[in-house]
Amino acid sequence: MTLALALLLPDLGEIIGIIGGVSSFFIFPGLCLICAISVEPIGPRVKCCSEAWGVVSVLVGTFIFGQSTVAVVMELL
Repeated sequence: MTLALALLLPDLGEIIGIIGGVSSFFIFPGLCLICAISVEPIGPRVKCCSEAWGVVSVLVGTFIFGQSTVAVVMELL
């Protein structure tokens, strides 16, 4: 499927823009941090701060995803 898209579309920039590739730099590490905290034995204060940082990272990544998607869709229209 990826090969077909690459052959049929002259510019993959629109596809990458719609996906919001920048947001993955925030969402994925935040989710990994949240999941890793539940496995590792750490103190309650560090656990609370790490969970908060993970949630903030996911929220910022989601915001960037929405903003970049709207910008690309508006540009395509």
